[in-house]
Amino acid sequence: MNPKVLSVGKHINALAAADDWLNQNETEDAAHKTKAWLTEEPTEKQISILENRLKLDFSLTRYETSAHITFKLNKQKIIDIIAEHGTD
Repeated sequence: MNPKVLSVGKHINALAAADDWLNQNETEDAAHKTKAWLTEEPTEKQISILENRLKLDFSLTRYETSAHITFKLNKQKIIDIIAEHGTD
């Protein structure tokens, strides 16, 4: 899935838009998976993909690790979108 613009504006508006998007698009199975990942340790494969500075952070959950990896993989696309649409 490619990053897409949900909102341009204040931080709180962006969070509200992201929450609305999740409510409309996330399945119940995905929500249960996410909830479980909030307390589970990351997998070895996830750890192998993490940036070196995060590999020894033993407090990271599977969910947080997934978020770091997703950001790492999409960072340039996100930067390009922000440059195209500007910031507030």
